[in-house]
Amino acid sequence: MNNTYPSITKFQQFVELKDYRPPTKKEYVRYVRKCAEHFGCDPLTLTEDQLRGYFLFLRQEKHYSRSPMKAAKFSLRSFFVDCHKVSGWTVFAEVRIAEPLILPVVLSRQEVAAVLGAVRQSRMGVYLELSQYLGHASLDTTVIYTHLTSISEARTRAALETLHRAVTTTSH
Repeated sequence: MNNTYPSITKFQQFVELKDYRPPTKKEYVRYVRKCAEHFGCDPLTLTEDQLRGYFLFLRQEKHYSRSPMKAAKFSLRSFFVDCHKVSGWTVFAEVRIAEPLILPVVLSRQEVAAVLGAVRQSRMGVYLELSQYLGHASLDTTVIYTHLTSISEARTRAALETLHRAVTTTSH
């Protein structure tokens, strides 16, 4: 198959002028070539609807995850919009790639207080407070320790309330 379409050659030169890292340059051109191979033609001849269908194919058939989908979107946007000055297409704004929801590794005192304040079941609050006091990264670790030491919930709650009062009075 002919991958050396004039539009791809122009894009390769365009990318070389950018201040991208070498692997990024290589990936941008590779994603445009994959699009050309998929359709079997010069990608510059594609319509916006064909490109929209290609993004659906990547997501639904190829099951592209966040990272490759993002690379495909930005590579093709650079090819069509930045290099070849195609205008008026909305497909690049339509393709949404959600950022992952990542919790922070360490919560601040204010964030811990907010989490503990949002807990409606006292039993869960006990586990969360014990977890925070023991510095466990996982609530499962706290649950295991609580069961191993056979501490009753009432005794744990009383101990934690005392500990919580001591910590809050020393931190203010």
